[in-house]
Amino acid sequence: MKDAWNDVRGKLEGVYSDLNNEIEELSSIDSSKKWQELDKYGLTGTQLELKLSYFIWLEGRLKSEKRPSWLIRLFGVMNAILGSLSKVFLPLEAVKEFKEIIEQMILKREVKSK
Repeated sequence: MKDAWNDVRGKLEGVYSDLNNEIEELSSIDSSKKWQELDKYGLTGTQLELKLSYFIWLEGRLKSEKRPSWLIRLFGVMNAILGSLSKVFLPLEAVKEFKEIIEQMILKREVKSK
C-alpha cells in the first residue's frame, strides 16, 4: 500500500502542476473555452453554489456524527463534482480514480465490520 501511495503521490504532483497551468490559462482569458465547458457541466454560478453548499453541509454532518451514511453521500457528491471537473481538466481524472479506490477500500472495510 505504501508503494502504491508513493507512486500515486508522485503522479498527483504532476497533476497539480498541470492543473495549475490550466487555471493560469483560465484566469487570463475571460471567454475561454474552459469557462464554457465549466458552465456546460454545471460548475459555475448557482449550480456550483448548490453543489458546494451540499458538499460542505455533508462534510459538517460527517464531522459531527461520523456515520458511514454521511461518508457515502459525501463520496457521491465528490464523484459528481470530480466527474464534471475531470471532463474540463483532464489531469483530474487521476485524482478521481484515486478517490474512487480509497472509497472502495473504506466501503469494503465498512461491510466487513458489520
